[in-house]
Amino acid sequence: MDRVWERCASIRPMRQAEASSTLDEPRASKLWLGVAWLACASLIVLRDTALVTSPRFWAEEGIVYFNFANQHSFAETLGFVHFGYLALFANIAVGLAAMVPAATAPLVTLIASAAGQLFVAGFVLFHQGTFLRSTAARICAVAVVTFVGMGGELWLNTINTSHHFPIVVFLVAISDKANLSRGRTAFALGIVVFLGLSSVVACLVTPLFLLRYLRERQGMDLVLGGALGLVGLVQLGLMASYSAPLVTRFGATDETLGRFFYYLFTYPVLPISGEAPLRLWAGLLTVPLMLVLGRKRENQLFILGFLICTIAPFLGSIHMIGGVRYAYGAVVIFHLLMLRAALDSGSSKLLRSACGAALAIAMVTGAACYKSGWSSYSSPQWTTWASEVEAWEAAPRSWVQVHPQAGGKFGNTWRFKLSPDEIRLAAEHGTAMAVVDERQVLLPVVHVPTLGNMRLALRRSEEGVGLWEGQLGEMVSEEEWPMARFSLNLGQLAFVDDQGEVVHMRVASISEDFIVQVVGP
Repeated sequence: MDRVWERCASIRPMRQAEASSTLDEPRASKLWLGVAWLACASLIVLRDTALVTSPRFWAEEGIVYFNFANQHSFAETLGFVHFGYLALFANIAVGLAAMVPAATAPLVTLIASAAGQLFVAGFVLFHQGTFLRSTAARICAVAVVTFVGMGGELWLNTINTSHHFPIVVFLVAISDKANLSRGRTAFALGIVVFLGLSSVVACLVTPLFLLRYLRERQGMDLVLGGALGLVGLVQLGLMASYSAPLVTRFGATDETLGRFFYYLFTYPVLPISGEAPLRLWAGLLTVPLMLVLGRKRENQLFILGFLICTIAPFLGSIHMIGGVRYAYGAVVIFHLLMLRAALDSGSSKLLRSACGAALAIAMVTGAACYKSGWSSYSSPQWTTWASEVEAWEAAPRSWVQVHPQAGGKFGNTWRFKLSPDEIRLAAEHGTAMAVVDERQVLLPVVHVPTLGNMRLALRRSEEGVGLWEGQLGEMVSEEEWPMARFSLNLGQLAFVDDQGEVVHMRVASISEDFIVQVVGP
């Protein structure tokens, strides 16, 4: 085992190496690194060739992001906040997708998401100044990025490509910046800012830049950390001012504690779904391993990055139960630490072997599940986007469905209308106040992205004229979907009731008890 890892990199003790100039690095073979990058591109295609021949939108990528872009200009799409944070990368992709014919729109987002994944792989392979000093070490690292923790929701969709970006920002944070050229300095600054505006989790890496500055006194760490910190403040401000529902992202459930243990301790060591007692013993290995590795100063940035990128996304996850997409960046950082420790000639043979074994197990299990783990996220029985658009062209008021289409698991939540006729219809009738009787009114089903398909029951409020109070009902199935037309967008609800009257309402807030306001003249 030791001989294998020694062949992966020619290194001095890691503390000295990481403080040294990037000019001292041995030259990695650009030919083999290029071959590895092309192999990553091939693996993207081979995981599901149907995505290349028949691109699709995935969940909120279609019904929220593209739906909005389809109704607004590129400039409006670019900076719009959908779920309390700015996702610049996804906004750019769907904005461009809205400019092409509807039948080819998902091809744009597919190319964008593939480019995002391949950018991360290329950055791992070609970025200088980290512990990845040899060709073999870099190829091993890109294998970690490709196979370890790569769940299906992370695959080739723009809204979840953001979960790949913290890996790049982390590598920038730990890299040596003593001899950066002006071009590389500008590139690093641009990348950090852009990825921070595209991924809230990337902003969480800010403390690593500041900590590294305190240790190494390299001014670029302070510059990059300051820039990323300002971006993080922008994202935090957007969250604080966001008026749409965030209730499902901040509220513990009965599952929270157990799943927190799983994603903090078990999933890093064995990043696949498993059952007890497998989860228990794997989780118990993480704590002593991290404690031993944390004794070395060079490992502490990895451990801090892992903890930040695990805990914060978990707490902000839907219902605080985590998920593979939230854990991906953290688990990659964890196994980059395993790789670094396995390469560290200054550590004991036992520790190097243990870290190497943990890394090998994660990569082998990830590679074994690479195809099989994808089956839940794609099915030949799901309708294609091309067929959905064809049906829409024949009946412009019809719905178009996006993936997933998993029957009872998701219902038919993932659908929207390419022709926003309801919004135009409401606009044509002006904003005259709707007349609604004193009785309780059952409105059409409303799709709230963070809550699902919910019935909306309203009655006149005692708090003021033009206000209505109500409750969200139970999630409904396709069979119970009312015939009345509706659209929920930008906090507005426009629908035609069963009497043919146009009602235009503004959603002031959404929770278990909420108030909506009818827009007056």
